[in-house]
Amino acid sequence: MPLGFSFIVSIFFVLSVYQLQCALGQGTALSLNATLVPVERMPMALGRAGGCLSTESIFRGNGSARSVFQSGEIPPDLALLRPKPLVIGYPLIQTKGIARGDKFLYIADTGKDGTNNEPAKIWKLDPVTRNLTVLYTGPLLVTGKWLYFKEADSNGPAEVVVSDYGEEPSSRSPGTGKGAKVFAIQLDGNGDANNTRVLFEGAPLRSPEGIVVIGDSVILADWAAGPNTSVPDRPVTFNAGKVFEIPLAGGSPVERFADHTWVTLIGACRYADEDGKTFLRLIDIDGGRPAGNLSLPQSGLVQFHRSELISTSPLILGMLEKVAHREEFQMEVDIPGLQEGDTVEIEAERGGIFADGGVVKKIAISDQAPKTLSFHIESNRDAPSVAFKTSVIRNQILLDTVMTEKTKSLPDPVLQDNKHAGSVAQHLQHIPRLAASADGTSQSVSWIAPKGGVPVTIWQGQPLAQPMGVMYSWDAEKIWVTDQAAGPNKTAAVFEIELPPADVRRALFPALRDQKEITQGR
Repeated sequence: MPLGFSFIVSIFFVLSVYQLQCALGQGTALSLNATLVPVERMPMALGRAGGCLSTESIFRGNGSARSVFQSGEIPPDLALLRPKPLVIGYPLIQTKGIARGDKFLYIADTGKDGTNNEPAKIWKLDPVTRNLTVLYTGPLLVTGKWLYFKEADSNGPAEVVVSDYGEEPSSRSPGTGKGAKVFAIQLDGNGDANNTRVLFEGAPLRSPEGIVVIGDSVILADWAAGPNTSVPDRPVTFNAGKVFEIPLAGGSPVERFADHTWVTLIGACRYADEDGKTFLRLIDIDGGRPAGNLSLPQSGLVQFHRSELISTSPLILGMLEKVAHREEFQMEVDIPGLQEGDTVEIEAERGGIFADGGVVKKIAISDQAPKTLSFHIESNRDAPSVAFKTSVIRNQILLDTVMTEKTKSLPDPVLQDNKHAGSVAQHLQHIPRLAASADGTSQSVSWIAPKGGVPVTIWQGQPLAQPMGVMYSWDAEKIWVTDQAAGPNKTAAVFEIELPPADVRRALFPALRDQKEITQGR
């Protein structure tokens, strides 16, 4: 006779009951109920019950941890990761991008929020003394959001290269194009502003955001420079984004990846993967599966893309490819009647995989036959559902197979609205090549492996409010995070987070544990 199956899919948010009819044995039908609550990988859980997996969430920064710790006390290793303010509140108003210079940090501040309306500024911050001074404010800077530090070389002094959004009618609206430009602030030996020069200003630039210098070229992400368009899974039209290449010496933009439709292109940075290849990373904050936001119908989850840097001078880029990020779920399968010697075979469907990279998990039942089996499954973030088949085999005879599928509704806690990803300094070969990225929607900062996979949450919740830019320290023992609304009256802040050792970071990412150390550019 057929066995009875019941399934619990553990996820952070609770969905309404989803009824699945499955054929069992001789036409018997079974109605399956499931609730979803995501698993979140967290470095602070390492070595505790549950390993590096927190099954019920996520430390929210408010003095309690609803997780495998089962305690209102913050574990000491978790408390060490609490963001500490370097500078908080006025004169910081709305901080966005952050760049690591030779000795100082350079931070873009639009100067405008719901209360304040001041000229935009580029700040210079000494993270040791916490001394904050204005690097530049003036007629060239309209609404600077993102910036890049270019080291001094044989062609000239160190520079802070600024992406100026220009005139912005309102938040989350395309710019008018007036004042949109890329310009450079040349630095003296003390890291202060010397001269300025404009690389390019005007059309076709309209809403420039992310910026990175590669060799003799500037790569610029403009989220609304393209034509009005649409994509199949969104109910509205929108201005598509464009990727531009601009000569570092100055000159007209040339479009890159013109065949791709960018929904809301924001981020541009450079990184290396586990094999030592260097890539351009482009971040479309709405390019993933639809988020179901009625106020912003074109919105979706963030989607990372990459293109291999085949040559930097001249700049030759490889094909554009999506980076596959995954989310993880704990599954609890209730199977009454299991006997010693049975085998339970679980097969991931819809592109799902298990932690070892395989798609099939086999569990041999011992003499203490459990009623409930628990396992973790990883699902591609673009997949609309989590699905797997469970089979019971007894004496080499297949007794039953049940297909379980759960439609995803809300996004997982991280990687919703990431605009930037900071990288480890190139010479630190002993440090894992993990990008650090902030998500203003989920108030989180995460590690992301070069080739994707499941991210690891460094911190989520207060004191973070709307974190934006992330940059590693020179020794990669800490990160600095800009937050555009964490100060009093929703002014801005810059936080510092001390990181766990390199071996702890590597242990959180199975694909990196045995990888040869590689180097990575800024």
